[in-house]
Amino acid sequence: MDDALFARAVEVLCAKAVVDMVGLLDYYSLISPTISVFRIPPMGCIPELSDE
Repeated sequence: MDDALFARAVEVLCAKAVVDMVGLLDYYSLISPTISVFRIPPMGCIPELSDE
């Protein structure tokens, strides 16, 4: 993100919101490979365990 884009984002959202958004996106990019590799289903879509 270049300085002009960051300044525009801060103008539209506010500095705290931009920092929160960047942190959230960074966290997702960190955990998304783990979610893919282990094929973790979305919340609420957990299959029932069977007795077999």
